[in-house]
Amino acid sequence: MIARNIFTVTLFLMAPFIVTAQESLSTSDEKRLKAVAKDFVTDLMRNHDLRPLLSKWFVPSFEMAAEVDLETEPADLMRRLTPTERRRIFVAFWNSAYAQLVISQSKPKALECYDESPACEAKRREAMLRVLSAKTVSLMEEREREGETKPLTRSQLLADTELMESMFDEALPILQQKDLEQTIEFQHWVKLFEADKHLGYLIKERRADKDFLDSSRRKVIAKGEYVYGVETPLILRFDFVRRGSAFKIYNIDAGDGD
Repeated sequence: MIARNIFTVTLFLMAPFIVTAQESLSTSDEKRLKAVAKDFVTDLMRNHDLRPLLSKWFVPSFEMAAEVDLETEPADLMRRLTPTERRRIFVAFWNSAYAQLVISQSKPKALECYDESPACEAKRREAMLRVLSAKTVSLMEEREREGETKPLTRSQLLADTELMESMFDEALPILQQKDLEQTIEFQHWVKLFEADKHLGYLIKERRADKDFLDSSRRKVIAKGEYVYGVETPLILRFDFVRRGSAFKIYNIDAGDGD
């Protein structure tokens, strides 16, 4: 997931997949799944937005199996939300995270800085201001500070979701206009991780540990069904299930790099 705060793009592993022998995938299926994941990454970078991709790429009612770890209090807050709220939060969270990832990884070398010094904080802010207004960046920074001390309630989670949506709606036209994914800086970063054996479309397989049901009690994913996490150069893992002859996404998580 995107780490500790919803407006921070430090990546960490929440729910690791265990690498196993690919017994459920033939060699041709492995190649096809990797090709599907690459096509999705290309589509995401072209659209900059998950919303128009859901019907094509995601399994129906995916939000009932997807996991968004926001360090909620109480711990089961996400599970108590309606399907509509879960989908809205999932999409807002990952659109916001993806936008910040693109902004961060496309910044010019003059703004590169990776420690916690005030000078680095100023450079990170300047990188965000290339796409977002000063007012929006200030709101995000204020919410980050509050999030360090206040537990996340349902009302605050929905307020944060609205802020993420507003941030993304402000950023999207700029992302479309500037096409930051095609900058030298971003492409260097993508190619660097594409060559990494752990982040270059490595498939990680496991079996679902329980049934995931939609609001009509139909199974979205069945207990024991094979699910496949595909690591990508975006340092995001896209989790797939097989549906007939196709592979469909049901979850997004941070890539773990091992």
